[in-house]
Amino acid sequence: MEGCLFNKLDDGTSLEYYIPCSIPLLTNSIRKLGGIMYINLLANSGLTAVPNYAKNSKEKFLSNVKFSQKLNYRTVFDMLDIEINDRCFKSFSEGINFLKEKNRKNENTIIGVTTYYLPYSKDFKNKRYISEYETRTIGITNHYILVIDINDEFLQVYDTTPIVCNETLSIDNLSKAWLGDSKIDEFSKIVGIDSLSPYTYLEIDIKKDIKEKRIMELSFQLLATIVFEYLDGKVLKDGETNYFYGITANVMVIEELRDISNRKVLSEKEVHQIEICLIEMQISRCFFRDFLKDISEINSVYIKIFNETNFLLEEMKKVISKIRLIFARKKYDVNRLNENFDILEKLFKKEKMIYEEIESKLTSKNKVNSGTLIFGDLFFERRE
Repeated sequence: MEGCLFNKLDDGTSLEYYIPCSIPLLTNSIRKLGGIMYINLLANSGLTAVPNYAKNSKEKFLSNVKFSQKLNYRTVFDMLDIEINDRCFKSFSEGINFLKEKNRKNENTIIGVTTYYLPYSKDFKNKRYISEYETRTIGITNHYILVIDINDEFLQVYDTTPIVCNETLSIDNLSKAWLGDSKIDEFSKIVGIDSLSPYTYLEIDIKKDIKEKRIMELSFQLLATIVFEYLDGKVLKDGETNYFYGITANVMVIEELRDISNRKVLSEKEVHQIEICLIEMQISRCFFRDFLKDISEINSVYIKIFNETNFLLEEMKKVISKIRLIFARKKYDVNRLNENFDILEKLFKKEKMIYEEIESKLTSKNKVNSGTLIFGDLFFERRE
């Protein structure tokens, strides 16, 4: 989900800056935006960067980036007065007619597709896309592209991953790609895949002009809120499930891993739960790393912190991969597991120090020397 800056569009079809991100919010309405927009500010709406861990009487090892919405903060979209809704058509023909009507009005549309059936993508009919889907850092989601022109045989699309490009796509190719990931047979048993619908598109309404100062203000307020919730380590109870956040989530997952490893043999279901949990906690950190990249573009003070965070994340990925491989064996070496748990625990402690350093910069009274931009209220607003 790495992202950079992008300018408002003059004609809805081109960008000045490279945007390496998975959700290019590119529509005619973006022309209303004044100045700079940050992709990862939007991607972190709902505090996806705050790692979480959940458990109840029936299941351990639950984690999902969406669980952070339970912290009850207003979303970035709400605070910017942007309304985005996922919509879908009942049939391909209905969707095509909609795209043609939009095109006649000189309006562009973002649609959700699978890159497995995009001929210009590296994922095109690539079996690695199938085998590695559950472990990818962006989780379960379709890929989004912008439709900028269409006729009876072809359409022109604008894509930003892996490079910014204008591509021509046949209607036949679109008919397969627009079904999305949920209709790939090999994905039928993936938990959560049914949340994706065929023939989806994004309905975006930007209700007011947004100034660059407001974007930067929200960026640092979001950073402060993420850091606060990570270090605060809240525990919330919803029904029979307890939700742990930030440093508390880290402590709990280490304790649970050590406890369950002593059983020496786990069921396939239990191993799968552990894998998904660790991957989701890793995804949260990817959101944070990418957001810090944008912050460092605003203020060079954060370049060092971004580099440290990126290095730490890569180390976490390595140790999590080792833990998953050991657990996957029918009989695993408990000593080797505990060695890797020790490494993961040390990485969590280093991560806490990085967050404390960011907190220090954000709350410093000496704004000039710290180089930190602080606007108005430090934290995001909570929902009423």
